[in-house]
Amino acid sequence: MMLSNVIPALFLTTVLILLVGCGGTPAYDGQIIGPSVPVPTATPTPVSTATPEPTPIATATQVPTSTEPALRSFTYSLERIPGSLNHSPDGTWWGHNQSKIARYGGTVFTYVIHNDNDPATESLMTLYKKVGEGPWEQGASMPCSRPGNILIDSKGGLHALVFDPKDNLENDSRGSLEYYYFPEASEGDIRSFTHETILPWTGRSQPPSVNMRIGASIGRDDSIVLAFGLHSNTSEHLYYKEATDLGWNHLIAGENLGHDFYYPYPLKTNFGYVILAIQDDNVKVNGHTHNAYHIAAYFQRDEYSWSHEYLLDNTLSSQALTPSTPSESRTVKISDLYLDTDGDIHIVLQDRVAEKWFHYRKAFGDSDWTITTLDTAWKKGVNWIRLIEIKDSLYYILASWREVAVMDGNAKSMIKLDLESLAGKSLEGIYPYVASPKTGTGAASEFVDILLLNGSSNAYPSGSNYYLKISKDYILQKLQ
Repeated sequence: MMLSNVIPALFLTTVLILLVGCGGTPAYDGQIIGPSVPVPTATPTPVSTATPEPTPIATATQVPTSTEPALRSFTYSLERIPGSLNHSPDGTWWGHNQSKIARYGGTVFTYVIHNDNDPATESLMTLYKKVGEGPWEQGASMPCSRPGNILIDSKGGLHALVFDPKDNLENDSRGSLEYYYFPEASEGDIRSFTHETILPWTGRSQPPSVNMRIGASIGRDDSIVLAFGLHSNTSEHLYYKEATDLGWNHLIAGENLGHDFYYPYPLKTNFGYVILAIQDDNVKVNGHTHNAYHIAAYFQRDEYSWSHEYLLDNTLSSQALTPSTPSESRTVKISDLYLDTDGDIHIVLQDRVAEKWFHYRKAFGDSDWTITTLDTAWKKGVNWIRLIEIKDSLYYILASWREVAVMDGNAKSMIKLDLESLAGKSLEGIYPYVASPKTGTGAASEFVDILLLNGSSNAYPSGSNYYLKISKDYILQKLQ
């Protein structure tokens, strides 16, 4: 079967399905922003709206066929977890470029956006952790109007970057960028934190200093990078903080670009910084305002300066010039930016005009990309492709609206995960988020941890969200 045919406030009950057997503003380059200021331990009061328990899912076991090689007992598991009660733009699923799940040793960290239907109410981004096969445990809550980013460092400290609106009712996209640090997260404490404002609210009469569509990652040296675009002068910004820095450094990746470039994926390499972002201009189609995604832009900074290029530009396509539907205003999709263990940069894009997926690869200092077309029979069913590395080999995590598969780095072999059997129903609205090195997850982990968040507006208020854990050994034995 093709891939295209086949994914709140307390975790009171979790359902674990183990698969046994074989199956399934500041405008100055280099600006320093002041040191962090510790504050007393605090946990904002969670929203009072009760979240119904998820419906239990029956345990499933798949039996190997006689021709399959012997595998370790654990292959992959699926666990239903709560999500936001409302689909609204601050729902947990939103923000495809964000870092939402990370592993440190035997502990997995994520968060849930607790929201309601009142536009005047601030949402709360609440941390959760899971130790081994134990239950999910709730931690601190942080005010927000959109989902944020979480990162884990090499010492087990958890970092949260959160956009906090000044006046949610007036404009939930105007506010400040807040940074929370949980130094004892690896010891089980996700309630005690220090807090600082990286970028404050600039006031009603001034252009904003930060955009709510923030992307972030953490380097192997524990340096944190975050990026966002600003509409006021169509610019792209990167902030970074080395592990020993007291403040944040500001770099401008580009100004007067002529387009808004949002939903960035930022990375630090051994030689500089890179950002992948998508054009996100407001346009009108048949009298209605929509967002145009026709350009995938790549920004790179070496030790001297920034440069940028368009990896894919469909602005002259017939769909872009004369769109008849809102969907034709979106001809390009950015799906992942990945730094492998050798220091090579990988980008996955979708050209929705040509109906093809592309994998771009190069070393930081190279001027040209090696481009692979992932043009196979299942291409039309796939909405997202993420990258993961296992023992120095790359693999693709594929997700359609309802299914998940894993494909080898040569795009020749693929295994589809039988999640429908495990869930007891068809999944829907899948937005996949993978724990990878850019979230701080170490290569030594035995598992690939994935959030399957529900982006289907029709599924709320009871949309099903899942935590998927896949054994790396299972992937190796199936696809090597």
